[in-house]
Amino acid sequence: MKKTWRVVQHIYENVETEPTLTHVFYGETLDRAWQVFNAHMQTDSFMRACTTERRFRDFACHARCYAEQYDPADDEWATLQAT
Repeated sequence: MKKTWRVVQHIYENVETEPTLTHVFYGETLDRAWQVFNAHMQTDSFMRACTTERRFRDFACHARCYAEQYDPADDEWATLQAT
């Protein structure tokens, strides 16, 4: 199957070691996946605040982000959805 790209962002509240929330943005190219990420940054105030200000309302948060190429056939979530 054709490989594609995804940008994965984990958001952590305070000093948690496990993410509170994970966003995944897909694209046929790396550039397209980042375009989708950036578009979502404009509409999601929680994501934007944790990414740029490290604070949302009255609590601290931070985000970690990475991009990777992957094969959708190996995606466990997609496999669960198909069954």
